[in-house]
Amino acid sequence: MAKGFDGKQAKLHDTTIKEEKGYLGTYHRKLQPGDIQKMVFGPDDVGPCWMTAEECETRRKDKILNQTRKRNLTKEELRKKLEERGVTYKGRLVDLQKVATNNGIPTSEVLQKIEEGWEGKPKGLFQVLSERGFINCNEQNAFKYYTVKGRKDRYGNIDFQSSLTHLMSSCTDFEEEETMLQTMGQRMAVEIDRTPKCHCEIAGEGIEYSWACSKNHFRKILLEKKRGKENFTNCVRECVSRNLLTTERIRKFSKRARRYMQGYHILNQMQQGLLSSSDADELMVSETKLTIIPTKLEQMVKKFKTHRCAMDFDYSFCKTIYKEDSPG
Repeated sequence: MAKGFDGKQAKLHDTTIKEEKGYLGTYHRKLQPGDIQKMVFGPDDVGPCWMTAEECETRRKDKILNQTRKRNLTKEELRKKLEERGVTYKGRLVDLQKVATNNGIPTSEVLQKIEEGWEGKPKGLFQVLSERGFINCNEQNAFKYYTVKGRKDRYGNIDFQSSLTHLMSSCTDFEEEETMLQTMGQRMAVEIDRTPKCHCEIAGEGIEYSWACSKNHFRKILLEKKRGKENFTNCVRECVSRNLLTTERIRKFSKRARRYMQGYHILNQMQQGLLSSSDADELMVSETKLTIIPTKLEQMVKKFKTHRCAMDFDYSFCKTIYKEDSPG
């Protein structure tokens, strides 16, 4: 979500304020328990809370300005225009622009500038939080004071009370928000359970380790055997076949994922003071050399903050399993 109304951000579905705790703040609020909060400005709304009544009425609708702007066409748009001329070409954007120019196809277009109005647009973080009473909208320069990530003091420390994303994350309904896949599954009477984002080491039954095993095998295949569509397809099928991803390997990958789950559980207990480091070491003792220890998990949490594959964080394990079970 953006700070203010913006047509480019995703439109969230409406949410119900179930109770005061975890849903509403201490400042003056528009909503009460039992109310439904709309996430998009409607025609009956008065407008953003940080604007005056006159500004709200002036900025209600989109306005076409007497100015233009130049927009470069994307790769997909250029490909379609070239295909209409009977030209098939794949490559970088720069190369596509050169080919399009040689065929008399413009690589950009001139658009009329538009001043966005708030009606029909997503409300944004500031408006949603102010309606719940987490922000005192009557304070002077309140809209400037609050930022998406939070203001920093002279020592570089972030004031989380000025962070819109931090305040929003404290709301129960946003913390427990279902994904689009889960929402669609619920409509079809199907329950979908998912693992946390950016933690592929505990996904499914070790599915990321299966992908890593397939990648190792694909890299081992000689380049000559990959050339050509048919050869490439056969190589891919070989990499995901049951001859490579055997039951024994799948069980090892599943065991590895469950060890990570156990490690995260112990790390969480240590952070809450329910378990000492010595007790954690005793729990993590294993007969194998593939033990997951809390210190490794702490390093992973600090180092990796985006999606990653098993080869990024467990390279040695993936190589070991692939080599020990490979013929020859």
